[in-house]
Amino acid sequence: MSGQNRSASLTEGNVYRTLVTFAIPFLLANFIQALYGAVDMAVIGWFSDAAGIAAVSVGTQIMQSLNSLITGLTLGGTILIAQYLGAGQEEAVRETIGTTLTLFALAAAVFTAVMLLFTTPLLRLLQTPEPAMGEAVRYVAVASCGIFFIFGYNALGAVMRGVGDSKSPLLFIAVACCINIVLDLFFVGGLGMGAGGAALATILSQGVSMALAVLYLGRKDFIFSFRLGNFRIRRDKALRLLRLGLPVSLQETMVTISFLFIAAIVNSLGVTAAAAVGVAGKFESFAMLPANAFSGALASLTAQNMGANRPDRARQSLYASIGMAFACSLFFFA
Repeated sequence: MSGQNRSASLTEGNVYRTLVTFAIPFLLANFIQALYGAVDMAVIGWFSDAAGIAAVSVGTQIMQSLNSLITGLTLGGTILIAQYLGAGQEEAVRETIGTTLTLFALAAAVFTAVMLLFTTPLLRLLQTPEPAMGEAVRYVAVASCGIFFIFGYNALGAVMRGVGDSKSPLLFIAVACCINIVLDLFFVGGLGMGAGGAALATILSQGVSMALAVLYLGRKDFIFSFRLGNFRIRRDKALRLLRLGLPVSLQETMVTISFLFIAAIVNSLGVTAAAAVGVAGKFESFAMLPANAFSGALASLTAQNMGANRPDRARQSLYASIGMAFACSLFFFA
């Protein structure tokens, strides 16, 4: 059976229907992923004080910066896989998947070490209010131990979307979110672990999400086999992935860093202001989800259609995506 048959083709059918069908699971997955930080903050709000909320607010902003950094790289992987799939180049698809997963594993190891070494200096740089400093250090340190799970899940999600499957990542992240809520209530409410408990709940649930994705792909007739020998970096694939993903990654990272500067100014005003901005920021993150979902869906549609030599359909997908994202933005503005 060919890889094309084992994957969802995005090169046929009505463009609008295909875009919406692909984007909705992506949107819901992003929505659920955004709930991680919101649930952490809500539970901390129930069982802690303003200092605890401020600690989680600052901590999630730092971790979100890491997410922004890998967003572009995952997009690069999705585009490259979809292009090769659209062109029917199965071996190139397998090599790209192996390269993507290996690159993300190495990046996770580097960022884990950096975050654990520089957690306190980074929080000082952001002028974290002193009453929240201890809790913030615990939150970021514990969350940093789960960077491998964050990177791993995002890499696997990129692979699945690249082969035209946006529904499976939704299922895995939904299960993980339910586990996160239960563990949040247990660690924070039951054991009184504060911000550190909220971070522990998040990384454990993300680990479950990643494990489910690996088990699912390993047991189905997937184009890539999870054997040790397949986890290699092919130089040409890595360079193409970075060329596609780094510009988006840098763009997302620069936006996030600008918000970190704002956060540093707000943090200097004390725990109440820091907590308030953290709560308000959650609303803004939800408002951006539809545009991000259509952007991710468009990447897969465009890449597969360009790989299949269908630039007309890729152009149609672009216009459809812009229109739908704009309609969603009007709704949130209202």
